[in-house]
Amino acid sequence: MAGDLTLQATSMLEIDIASDGTSDLVNAGDNVVIDGALAVNGVLYPTNFPLQQDYVIITALEDISGEFSSVTDNLPDVDVTVAYNDLDVTISYDRSQIESDKSIQANSVQAGLVDGRIFAETLRRRGVLMGATNGFVDAGGQQIAQTGDPAGLGSDGKRYAIWGAAIGALADVSGGGGRVGYDAGLGGLATGIDGFVPLDQGIIRVGIAAGFSTGNIDSDLSDADVDTIHIGAHGVYEKDQLGLSAAVSYGFQDYDIDRVIALEGAPNVTANGDVNGSVFSLSVGAKYTVYEADSIKVSPIAHVEHVSAKRNAYTETGAGILDLNVDAERFNRTFVGAGVRLEAESQSGSVTIRPQLDLMYEHAFGDDAAVVNSNVVNVQDATFTTRGGDQANNQVAVGAGFAIDISQRLSAHVRYDGNYGSGFTSHRGSAGLAWSF
Repeated sequence: MAGDLTLQATSMLEIDIASDGTSDLVNAGDNVVIDGALAVNGVLYPTNFPLQQDYVIITALEDISGEFSSVTDNLPDVDVTVAYNDLDVTISYDRSQIESDKSIQANSVQAGLVDGRIFAETLRRRGVLMGATNGFVDAGGQQIAQTGDPAGLGSDGKRYAIWGAAIGALADVSGGGGRVGYDAGLGGLATGIDGFVPLDQGIIRVGIAAGFSTGNIDSDLSDADVDTIHIGAHGVYEKDQLGLSAAVSYGFQDYDIDRVIALEGAPNVTANGDVNGSVFSLSVGAKYTVYEADSIKVSPIAHVEHVSAKRNAYTETGAGILDLNVDAERFNRTFVGAGVRLEAESQSGSVTIRPQLDLMYEHAFGDDAAVVNSNVVNVQDATFTTRGGDQANNQVAVGAGFAIDISQRLSAHVRYDGNYGSGFTSHRGSAGLAWSF
């Protein structure tokens, strides 16, 4: 282009850039005066775009003066910055004010707590629903009493049990305040062995367990799958009106995260993350029976449940320049609840049924939401902080279930637990069988 070039204040210069480093180029002969707007379009962005690249978009033989009044682009998470030199104008990447959705990074960690809580609760409920000695009989086929007296067990007594249960959970966290909520669902299996230990005062039932669960988390357009291998131990102590129960568990987690990035005027792209994590759970409960008559019991109850989920750091793949380095994150919540339990027992022939209903107020301490930091590789100052959906601290908790002694050896249980708070609901359940020997 011969001669001078003047870009007016009302003008817009549109520049296409490609992944191979080429771009539209305005090659002026002499002087260039710059004003107006610059619009940059990434062709087939972000496919094959390198992590760092410069593009020369204007050259002149003598002098370049002025600046663009505005610069826009179709590149989420990164913007183009403009360098005005004496004889050329160069653009490069920088952090964008228009960010892609990264909520799955935080929400997947928060949902990881559900895995740990349902498994630990299932272990602790194993003792609560069955009692310390239910399902265990002496050599004469009689139910072991809470006396600590092991007389009559002998070689024919049944003081151990193996059990298995299906477990499942759903959670829904609403968004708000510029944050994105999530929906999570999981299912799995738990199995274990336990037995009772007679004491001078009361009875202790203890056991160990293992399990597996798989779940999915949806957060806006993105989602994550998480598989967890669980191990744990549990126990219950009963003496007269007092009952204490506890469970501890640890889960080895594997996350497969798909973060969908919406692009203006182009198909969405997906950044993938495959990363390990873990979840630790501790659940402790207590009850004290204040009323007992006609096979009905009324007991004040309380529990403390602590759950801690950690997801390791990872680097995304599949989205080119939009792939992020994502920092590790730990999310901790401690649930403290108190309320009342209503229990009953009825017998029909050799079958005994024990229904149970809990109504509690629960308060959660600790983190309201996970906060995750990430950055675009090799792009100056392109760092981002993402906060998950806030989870309600004050909740109403409802629990209901029943245990059935089908025979002296075979028993079954079903249990539901639900939490209801502002913008938050959680449903957890288990159902299983046990065989005494």
